[in-house]
Amino acid sequence: MVRDAGGRRLARTAGSVYALPNQGVFMIIVPFNEITEDMYIDYIAEWEKADDKIIPSSSARKGASFAKLLENWENDRTEKAYEMDLVPSTLYFMIDETKRIIGSIHFRHELNAHLLKGGGHIGYGIRPSERRKGMASLMLGMFLEMLRKEGKYKRVLITCDESNKGSAATIERNGGKMENVVRINGVPRRRYWIDL
Repeated sequence: MVRDAGGRRLARTAGSVYALPNQGVFMIIVPFNEITEDMYIDYIAEWEKADDKIIPSSSARKGASFAKLLENWENDRTEKAYEMDLVPSTLYFMIDETKRIIGSIHFRHELNAHLLKGGGHIGYGIRPSERRKGMASLMLGMFLEMLRKEGKYKRVLITCDESNKGSAATIERNGGKMENVVRINGVPRRRYWIDL
């Protein structure tokens, strides 16, 4: 069941498409290879203009062309990730009915020791202009439902800095149960498990 920031159940129209109550807005989550360069540039340019830390960092362009980013993102979800001391992962984007990207979500297919301690399976971020509208909760809830349908995972780990009350509320709203707080580079971080 997917709910908005106010706890209201959202109406599913088809597949992973959801309608926001009283707003007439529809959202869908798609993998990186289903977005266009124009969609991506519109999205990432807003982050860069805001001079904000881009989250998840895997969605940042880091000076690369869109073609190179697609290649990198494709490699990230294969065993080539191990060659970079990473784990296989997939980048997804949440888009609205106008094909505007609202946010991105990075899913790591497994956990290594570093991720188990403080990184987790999932990282996500919402473009600056769409924050405080319940979009993070919506996107996380939609993605968790996708994972439940796949049936490959029994639970996932999500973490956030102790000071990030908004992210903690988003995780808890989606069923997160805090296991403990650890320190990563001196910064307290909450570790949450979500059963699927």
